[in-house]
Amino acid sequence: MEKDINKKEDARGGELMDKYFAFLRKGTRVEKTGDGWTEVIMPFVPAGWFNDHISVYFKEEEGKVTFSDDGALFHRMDLEMSPNSAKAALRKIAGWHRFTFSRDNTMNTTVLISDFEKTMCEFFSVLWETVAPFSLPE
Repeated sequence: MEKDINKKEDARGGELMDKYFAFLRKGTRVEKTGDGWTEVIMPFVPAGWFNDHISVYFKEEEGKVTFSDDGALFHRMDLEMSPNSAKAALRKIAGWHRFTFSRDNTMNTTVLISDFEKTMCEFFSVLWETVAPFSLPE
């Protein structure tokens, strides 16, 4: 059930969402890497990551955008399980989301620019959902 957060009865929800969006805007850093890629550093630090934020990389070329995790997901999972188990798990996860898991241990996908926002959200969600189980204290 969708609500219009601009209506009076939903005003408090709208205020809270405004605060959340302000938190995201303030805490998200966007940096050019110098090789045509842009790094988006999200303001979320999974437990046990010791201030290691989740980053998504993207590069725009010829009407398309390529996303990458720069191998961070494999590296994080490789700390918790054998390299072969991590690779198998990541191939399965990537396949569920139309992403690829490359030989260089990066997860990536290329989409039309018109799909940028949706894919950015999905790519970040996959990173977050995949690392979260490995971030929980035992």
